[in-house]
Amino acid sequence: MECDQQGVVFNAHYLTWADEASNVWWAAHGLPWDVLVARRIDPVVKASTLEWTSSARWGDTVTVDA
Repeated sequence: MECDQQGVVFNAHYLTWADEASNVWWAAHGLPWDVLVARRIDPVVKASTLEWTSSARWGDTVTVDA
């Protein structure tokens, strides 16, 4: 579902992956989502920028670092 009919990852999915990496980052720092909610901490995206040198394609492994 992440790739179009040409086998290239649709641009919006890169932001989904960034969001997932953000959740893992918070958890790695001792603040999993349930703790954030309990503390009334609501991280939001203020801005985003994507840069890449080539598209990810069907079968590629993509590593997202936060």
